Amino acid sequence: MSQGAGGSGSLLLLLLAGLLLALGPSPTSSIHVYTQREVYGTVGSHVTLSCSFWSSEWISEDISITWHFQAEGSRDSISIFHYAKGQPYIDDVGSFKERMEWVGNPRRKDGSIVIHNLDYTDNGTFTCDVKNPPDIVGKSSQVTLYVFEKVPTRYGVVLGSIIGGALLLVAVVVALIYLIRYCWLRRQVALQRRLSAMEKGKLQRSAKDASKRSRQAPVLYAMLDHSRSTKAASEKKAKGAPGDSRKDKKRLAGREGTVGAGAGAPRPPKVVMTIEMELRGEAAEAARPPPTVRSPSKGSLKSALMNIIKPNSGT
Repeated sequence: MSQGAGGSGSLLLLLLAGLLLALGPSPTSSIHVYTQREVYGTVGSHVTLSCSFWSSEWISEDISITWHFQAEGSRDSISIFHYAKGQPYIDDVGSFKERMEWVGNPRRKDGSIVIHNLDYTDNGTFTCDVKNPPDIVGKSSQVTLYVFEKVPTRYGVVLGSIIGGALLLVAVVVALIYLIRYCWLRRQVALQRRLSAMEKGKLQRSAKDASKRSRQAPVLYAMLDHSRSTKAASEKKAKGAPGDSRKDKKRLAGREGTVGAGAGAPRPPKVVMTIEMELRGEAAEAARPPPTVRSPSKGSLKSALMNIIKPNSGT
């Protein structure tokens, strides 16, 4: 019995603790605010101080955004801007009077401001603080403003410029190499086309020359002028056919007498020989050398002349 009473008592205590936790205040969550670390500006220009935040709760109507400024070399911090109940409130007494502009939008989780007409007195630290009930616990964020007569060049910008210039130079060199190679290849193609055209023209001219040479083959002209009819007649008369008439005998006797009278100085037959040979060959242009024409030998010419002269001399 005592064990049962102890178990029911502990269960009752657990239920009471749960009820108290449910009825008690809910724990608050933290809000996160983000700004730049440093901002640079020149005298007379304007600069934007960006401020963004993240909250786990929905953006409520009670959200508030506050900007504080701590001048360079000062320990005091003053409020220069406040946003609450949907309305921005700009300081109209301090040094930022009529020089500040609200450009944020809490619905977009943006609490940025713009400062116009910068001066050297604006050098210092600006703090952005955001509260979004019930999300009110969190750290604010700070940004330092530097105002110069001329904005100094940062090392990152210089390094980026050097790297960008080097990359640009490499790109230009590569482009020039490709352009030169393209022009060279194009010129080589043009030269190859020109050489092929010249070779084609040479082949056509060589073909024409070969056709002309084939038409004008070596010619051998041999003109032998002799009285073959006289020779035939003399041979016929030398045979002495019995059926000849007296008139023929008289003619034959007259001719024989004429021949006998001129036997002291025999007249050789007229021999006119014209030999024209044209032998041309181009071993480089033709695959085979042109066919050679066999010219008559001296022995054959001599035998032919002797055969012509002997019958006349016999008569």
